[in-house]
Amino acid sequence: MKKFIKKISVIVLSIITVVCTFCTAAIPAFAAATASVKTGSYYTVSNVGSGKYLNIYGSKNANNTNVTVYQKDGTKGQNFLFTKNGNGYTITPKCSTSKRVNVYGTSAKQNANVCIWNSTGSSTQRWIVKEVSGGYIICCADNTNYVLTATGSKNSSNVNLQKYTGSKYQIWKSSAFTANSYSDTNNSSDFIWPLANGSGSVSSKAGSKRSYEIHVGTDIAASSGTSILAISSGTVKAAGFNSARGYYATIVHGNYTCVYQHMKNSPKVKAGDKVSKGQVIGYVGNTGHSSGNHLHFEIALTSSLTKTGSITNYLYNDVQNKKNPTYYSVSKGSKNGSYYKLNLTKV
Repeated sequence: MKKFIKKISVIVLSIITVVCTFCTAAIPAFAAATASVKTGSYYTVSNVGSGKYLNIYGSKNANNTNVTVYQKDGTKGQNFLFTKNGNGYTITPKCSTSKRVNVYGTSAKQNANVCIWNSTGSSTQRWIVKEVSGGYIICCADNTNYVLTATGSKNSSNVNLQKYTGSKYQIWKSSAFTANSYSDTNNSSDFIWPLANGSGSVSSKAGSKRSYEIHVGTDIAASSGTSILAISSGTVKAAGFNSARGYYATIVHGNYTCVYQHMKNSPKVKAGDKVSKGQVIGYVGNTGHSSGNHLHFEIALTSSLTKTGSITNYLYNDVQNKKNPTYYSVSKGSKNGSYYKLNLTKV
């Protein structure tokens, strides 16, 4: 009997271990850049997952009135003022300027209700906005692992606190939010393979010698029309057509400058645009000096480039003129969620 109980205990413990491991893996760690937030005016805040807007239920002003999402209606209950407070911001609804967006209770915790309450100065009334792929998360300063989360897509669906999982229901957008430094893109371990669904195969590595030049980018052969993805969030510095590069886009991802070229047609971005990780910026093609459908992808440390000539040719010029820039050949890594990791090998 004792042996049987011991055996059952071992089995149960194993199951618990597997379940716990799964649960832990389901909540990804994140290192996002703190965003800049505009103060002094009221702004609407939209939820990416639900397509609705942050809203005070019924535009009421009583303590414990729920914070929800609701279709855009232009009411004061959907307009919010952000005021700098310590390491974050208080959020004041226009429908009740004496109240603050507040976590019900004394601390941040899973599924804690979000309501409005008299201003107390508590860390449960202070919020930190961070940039992530696709938008921004609004973290509770009491514990930044917990973020504002819409619980559904229907009108009046509650907003509560949940641990960040990357769900679109946790991602928000507002003209009040501005990407500050893209610090998450400074870490090359965050980069993703630049073709959708892990498509394509390397046909020529960066650094390989040709009869007339050194190849500065990695050629990735793929079918015409395959979506080209931004490897991380960043800023478009140039985009258009070049007789050699065909349709192209040059994007600065944190500390790295990348050129995506030989697109099938005009890129889907323009100079000055902000892009998010995984955003489609164009499609594989055969334009410019190209002998087949492929993406020519260049990546180099921005600080190592002498920046002579046009932005599309910084890396090419430096390599040909032996300026020794720091640049990389790339390969496809393991799958991580919806994407594949981008491996860099210094040339």
